[in-house]
Amino acid sequence: MSSRANVQSPATWKSRLSQTGWVLLPLRMFLGITLVYAGLLKFFDASYLDPNSPNGVQAQMLASAATSPISGLVTFSAEHATLFGLSIAFGELIAGLGIVLGVWTRVAALGGLLLSLSFFLTVSWGTDPYFFGPDIVFLFAFTPLVIGGDGGVLSFAAVIARATRRRMRLAVPAPAFESQEIVADVHRRTVLRTGATVAVIGAGALAVGAIGRTVAGNTPTASAPAAGVPAATAAAASGSATPGGVKIADAAS
Repeated sequence: MSSRANVQSPATWKSRLSQTGWVLLPLRMFLGITLVYAGLLKFFDASYLDPNSPNGVQAQMLASAATSPISGLVTFSAEHATLFGLSIAFGELIAGLGIVLGVWTRVAALGGLLLSLSFFLTVSWGTDPYFFGPDIVFLFAFTPLVIGGDGGVLSFAAVIARATRRRMRLAVPAPAFESQEIVADVHRRTVLRTGATVAVIGAGALAVGAIGRTVAGNTPTASAPAAGVPAATAAAASGSATPGGVKIADAAS
């Protein structure tokens, strides 16, 4: 039987279904792609950082502060909406790329979990009953990835680890028993190379974000402040911020 036929055999697929990485792969890809998409939407949306737009991040933060259990923190964030808005978008993009590519997957999933938690405590907090809000679902959906990681399946970190062993002229895959010195050396080199990869991914995400904000800056927004009063302030004061645009919780909605 050919190797290709063996890969496609029922026994192989049955074995894969018992491996954490393969079981979590659909969930991992969905969550990762969703985060990347949400981050890109924010970077390329002209109204996202517009303080005069009722659909901007500042208006949504001010509206959420009225019901959020962390209203003080949300109000502080609204006062620095550009910084926190960009941090949310960048966090979604970098966490999503990490999850999809399998680079420090547990750390990236933890980032997604914390983002979902922040959305749950703000924009979704007033949802009744609670299970109608998507953010609590995303919050728990990230938990298996935080616990199990990518299992080395479609993982760039696993590729780096194998390449490191080959460069050190060690057996691939690693044998069942290996000296602690070799294990520590392989781990150290793998972490350094993976860290360099993360730096490249981060730089790429920053470049994409800069391009997105440039494009968004050249796109006229539909909002028009009345009589010199910012629409975000007016919406917050009336408690009637209109849903729409790119919500701060798009990573989980």
